[in-house]
Amino acid sequence: IAVDAWIRKEGIENNVAMLLQVHDELVFEINQKHVKTLAPEIRRMMEGVADLAVPLVVDVKSGRDWGSQAPV
Repeated sequence: IAVDAWIRKEGIENNVAMLLQVHDELVFEINQKHVKTLAPEIRRMMEGVADLAVPLVVDVKSGRDWGSQAPV
């Protein structure tokens, strides 16, 4: 919810779209030239979604398809 609100607030709907949510995973389509700037902000929001005794660690990968994904 926070990520979707942030996308709308920043007016960046032309550069990023949340496509899918599956349990604790979010799948986005991000304009290639904006991946390096938007992905860290999405990671920050996801890692800070709850205050827990253990850290929430978010892995971020990018690629044209599932087979070519690499860490961002």
